[in-house]
Amino acid sequence: MTGTTYHPVYRTETALKSTSPRWRPFEINLQPLCNSDWDRGIQFSVWHFSGNDYHMIGRKNTTLREMSKEEGNGSFIQIYLSSPKKETKNKKNTVSGSLRFFQFKIDMQYSLFDFIRGGLQIQPVVAIDFTASNGAIDEELSLHCLNNTRENQYMDAMDTLGAMISQYSSEQQIALYGFGAKWKHKKKVSHCFPLVKEVFVKGIKSAIGQYEDVLPSLHFSGPTQLAPMLEKAAALAESQNMSQNKQVYTVLLVITDGVINDINRTLRRLIAISHLPLSVVFIGVGPADFTLMEQFHIGLDTPLQNKKTHEVAVRANTHFVAFRKENINTGGNAALAKEAMAALSTQIVQYMKKNNLIPNKPKLIRSDILESFSDDQAPKLLPHSTSRTSLISVKTAGPSCPTCGAHIEPGSQLFSDVINTCVM
Repeated sequence: MTGTTYHPVYRTETALKSTSPRWRPFEINLQPLCNSDWDRGIQFSVWHFSGNDYHMIGRKNTTLREMSKEEGNGSFIQIYLSSPKKETKNKKNTVSGSLRFFQFKIDMQYSLFDFIRGGLQIQPVVAIDFTASNGAIDEELSLHCLNNTRENQYMDAMDTLGAMISQYSSEQQIALYGFGAKWKHKKKVSHCFPLVKEVFVKGIKSAIGQYEDVLPSLHFSGPTQLAPMLEKAAALAESQNMSQNKQVYTVLLVITDGVINDINRTLRRLIAISHLPLSVVFIGVGPADFTLMEQFHIGLDTPLQNKKTHEVAVRANTHFVAFRKENINTGGNAALAKEAMAALSTQIVQYMKKNNLIPNKPKLIRSDILESFSDDQAPKLLPHSTSRTSLISVKTAGPSCPTCGAHIEPGSQLFSDVINTCVM
């Protein structure tokens, strides 16, 4: 291209004393590569280093579109380099060598917000533990105690993480269930029952209000069995018929005070439903020992597995967080809710990628969703998704929140979870 000036955007390491060099894998954003223009000229050039001097061995002028159409030769694609010296002498054969790309991949790395802008709906399902271990509501130490001066831990869990998740539902419809109790006018204990006849309530405040209203009508019982609730949530997720044009992802919030009595059955069900557009967040409340539930707080690159049956989940679909009473007025539980939301957003993006679903054309979204992100995060939400072209193979991306792109401090569990799953 006569008159074209190319600016360096990436340089490999120097391969010493080799006539057949191999360079390490690298990736580069499309913005610096070609300003995201697939038809803009790009140049690959190979240089020889001798002492303190460089001279060009050969170059290839092409475009991203042309590269994407290159046909592979077995396990690689190959482009031929042209010698500048031979070009100036007007020689017919100017080939001076070739470059082989063992993997050339153009990939979009979407965030949860990209899917939200495209119309993704998150369907919240809240399941509340009404087993007798919570204590009677008229007892001051009961986890379900209603006090006019403060929220109890169940209300706090709904008002933090529940509110955070429900804002991504345009209709604000929340499915509200209970387990481990019976209605006072009935004889049989239920491990999955709706708190309202219509199942759904509008908005998290209505959910909390309905929870308060039904408490006097329930007789707490047991044991703590979660499998029936998982089956109900799975049926709801399956009925949504997730597709490219209809993107609905279900999130089940299980708020419980202690040990799960059907843990083996629960584990089997979680693995069996891991292919569905469904994530389960377990919120522990009260002073109980939640060691058994820590297995649900796993790395996003390490799905659940049943050591007895050797069954492994298709993907990570659970998260566990323990809300503490002393954190209600300090903001500590809100911080835990944000961490859970970041893990949840990564699970959603992973599901979409695994099922070849991409964000739809951006739609108008409610202002309160935008306002839910802090001012320093907002500018990072609005630009187009980052595109990367990966040459030869893939390297992981930097440590940032998959929801908003905010920096995550190294050393935290969330940092290791996210950095291990930012692959293309």
